Amino acid sequence: KDHASARYIYTRLTNLTRLIFSQLDDAVLSYQDEDGQRIEPHWYVPVIPLVLVNGAQGIGTGWSTDVPNYDPREIIANLRLFIKKQKMKPMRPWYRGFSGVIKPAGKGKYEVTGVCEATDKGIEITELPLKKWTQDYKEFLQTMLPGSDKPSKMQVQDVREYHTENKVHFVVKMNDETMAAAKQQGIVKAMKLEGSISETNMVLFDHQGCIKRYKNALEIIEEFAGVRWKYYEIRKKYLIDKLTLERNLLSNRARFIGMIVTGKLIVNNRKKDDLVK
Repeated sequence: KDHASARYIYTRLTNLTRLIFSQLDDAVLSYQDEDGQRIEPHWYVPVIPLVLVNGAQGIGTGWSTDVPNYDPREIIANLRLFIKKQKMKPMRPWYRGFSGVIKPAGKGKYEVTGVCEATDKGIEITELPLKKWTQDYKEFLQTMLPGSDKPSKMQVQDVREYHTENKVHFVVKMNDETMAAAKQQGIVKAMKLEGSISETNMVLFDHQGCIKRYKNALEIIEEFAGVRWKYYEIRKKYLIDKLTLERNLLSNRARFIGMIVTGKLIVNNRKKDDLVK
C-alpha cells in the first residue's frame, strides 16, 4: 500500500540516499505523530550538512536567505579537520558541472562569469553565469536581432542554438563593426555573461527551530558537527543497550539449554503450570 503509483516509473530511493541518511539513525530520530500514526521525523541528521551542498535561496516574513553551493569533498575534508580538532579551511562556492569562473570580489562576495569565445563570424557562448536560465538568455539575444519588438543597442545578424542535454551552446553571428564594439566594451560584459554570488545573507533555521544568521559556511559546518556528534553518542548508547539486551537473552537461552543437558532442569513429562512456577 506504500508503493508509488504506476505512472511514477522513475520514482525510487537511490543507493546514495542511505549513505547520506544512515539507516542506523532511524531508531534514534524524533518522529512526528499524525492522527495516532507515526510519520516522518521532525528532521533528519545526514552525515554532511546538505544545505551547503544544495544551497538555499528564498524569502520569508522579515527574512531572506541566500546560501551558495559548496563542494561536498571540501565539506567532508573540513568535517575531518573538526573531528581532529584542527582549524577548518575556507571554502569557495562550487557548482557541479559549471565550467565558468568564480573569483573573489571582496569579503563574502564572488564574481561569476560564463564562457564565450570570439570567432571569425561572431561569438560562441558555451556557459552562462550561475542562476541565469537558458530561455531567459535566449530572449535577451533575440532583442539583438533585426526586427525585435524591444531592440537592443547591439545588433547581431543571427543567433543559433546547439545545446545538449547538459550543456548550453549559442552561436551569435555579427558583423565586424559590432564585433569591434563588443571587444572594446569587453565581450563578457557586452554579452551579459556576468553574475555574482554572496555569502553575506546565510540565514537558516537551527536544530532548535530558531532563525539564525551565519557568518560563513564554516560556522554552519561547526554547528552541524556539534549536532551530528551528539546523535552519534545517542546512537552509540542505543546500540549498546540493544546489544546488551540481546546478549542477556542469548546468555539465558544458553543457561537454559545447559541446565537441561546437565539434568539440573527437567522439563519432560511435567505440567505447564509446574514449569511456569
